[in-house]
Amino acid sequence: MPATILVLEDSPTTLQFLALSLLQHGFKVLTAPDGVEGLLKLANNTVDLVVTDINMPRMDGLSFIRKVRSSPEYAKLPILIVSTENEGKDLRRADEAGADAYLVKPVSAQQLVAEVERLLKH
Repeated sequence: MPATILVLEDSPTTLQFLALSLLQHGFKVLTAPDGVEGLLKLANNTVDLVVTDINMPRMDGLSFIRKVRSSPEYAKLPILIVSTENEGKDLRRADEAGADAYLVKPVSAQQLVAEVERLLKH
């Protein structure tokens, strides 16, 4: 059974790229434009891994991660950030929030899939 990946991204173009990249490699994909909708999708579906942007309306990626990590049932859920933010402070904030990995945009489909597969094996 393919792994289910929840992708949070507010840019329709980037969301489509991320989702298609994962779908083409056999993953099941759920999408959300922000952390608020992401939490709803997470609550109503079995999700194996989350890919999230940082900068989104309503609830940003770091707030989403902190909320997810505050629930014991999601303590081990792998979370990958894909963001344009790439300064040391951004990486520290992501790590402190509970992200498992961080890719800086632009990412290739190969980078994305390789990182997702690496995180799913842990």
